[in-house]
Amino acid sequence: MEVEPSQPSSTVFEPGLCKPVPTSATSTISNKSVYSETTPTPSQDKQGVEEEGDVTELVELKGTKEWVRRQLVEHEATLLARQQDGADNSTQEEVNANILHLQSQLHEQSTKLSVQELALERLQCGDALSKFLLESPDIGRYLGGTDKQREMITYHLSFVLFTL
Repeated sequence: MEVEPSQPSSTVFEPGLCKPVPTSATSTISNKSVYSETTPTPSQDKQGVEEEGDVTELVELKGTKEWVRRQLVEHEATLLARQQDGADNSTQEEVNANILHLQSQLHEQSTKLSVQELALERLQCGDALSKFLLESPDIGRYLGGTDKQREMITYHLSFVLFTL
């Protein structure tokens, strides 16, 4: 479900802008935030490139894993179909049992994929919201403290946002 804002604005957090990342074997990800208008320093830019590469590799590996699982289910379905074609004396109960087995596998795979996509979307929305809340120019005035304390606050806020 995608929600497009009527006016593009980077100062208002809109959860509809968070979209799940495709998890196909050839998927890619853009790790840029639509909420950030600041330009990164060279060290932040280098770190962002490394993180983006790591995230891209992780998403591609997970996509490949899902593709392999789907291929396994398709392979088992093909084997069962060949067994049914080869066995003329199979009963209706065996056919029904095989169909139920395949349906349960497909349901299990689709449920896993749906849960993974939902978790990924919630993580991305929480990350975008925490960046929006914690990377404003006035944040130093509100948070104060050391960088370590700010990191702890950011971590706890991200955890709270994910559990919502």
